[in-house]
Amino acid sequence: MTTAISQEFTSNRAAHAAASNLANILVVKKRKEIIVEEAPPPPYTTAELLRDASHRWGWPVEQVMKTAQALFEGGWITYPRTDSTRLSPQARDSLRNTVLVTYGPSALPDNQSAVENLLQGNGRGFSASARTVGENILQKMTGKGKNPLGKLSPTGDTENTNIEDAHEAIRPTDPSRQAEELEGKNHHRQLYNLIRERSLASQMKAAKYKLITVELESA
Repeated sequence: MTTAISQEFTSNRAAHAAASNLANILVVKKRKEIIVEEAPPPPYTTAELLRDASHRWGWPVEQVMKTAQALFEGGWITYPRTDSTRLSPQARDSLRNTVLVTYGPSALPDNQSAVENLLQGNGRGFSASARTVGENILQKMTGKGKNPLGKLSPTGDTENTNIEDAHEAIRPTDPSRQAEELEGKNHHRQLYNLIRERSLASQMKAAKYKLITVELESA
């Protein structure tokens, strides 16, 4: 009995090279192709930031928190001790503006863009009542004042309590500032960039992947 082992390829070139090597050994019996969407992650809580920094770089908890505290004291990020994924309306606007400038309007979710157009109206053509409707929609969409994932338990799991937190999620105070502008130690820039990218991603469209599954048999 032969056991198949899945392998991920990070480029088309590597995948095609592997397929060429197997061309005379295996033939495709079945092929299935689907588009998969992955929702953007929420901004960082302390627990999630600790997990990511530890997984990516092997940083101990003390190093992550010391670096985050230095970024906070330097005015680069918000308070780094929080279990909330909440963002203020001003923070959301700032993040989305940075996404717009950096990646273009196609990177923003259509529903958010539509609501923001209703709120802003380019300064013309929208009554106060229309703006109120838009604000209500935006509040329901984003869970303003709520933690949509619930409160983090001591184990790191989420509890569906929707408790309003005193602090926002961990985010850059000015998302237009990039890590290269931060003077000081390299690990400060590393962590800031991680926080900034996660915050920007939270306001962007869902990622789309083409997932191709093939069933092979001996030639």
